[in-house]
Amino acid sequence: MDKRLSELRATQPAVEIETIEVLTNPLRAMRDGIMMIPVILVGTRRWYHAPSLADLEAALCEDVD
Repeated sequence: MDKRLSELRATQPAVEIETIEVLTNPLRAMRDGIMMIPVILVGTRRWYHAPSLADLEAALCEDVD
């Protein structure tokens, strides 16, 4: 997932990416409904695997609409 997020940073530099450490911030993970790691959240979309760059960019467009 780190590689995919790096690709996203390169193609979408204005997108804010927040990394949350579940072990040091379990309340935040619970609040966001994170049950397993790793997970990528974009709007209401969740991936428990590394999505394609195209899927991430599409989700970003959906979240803006």
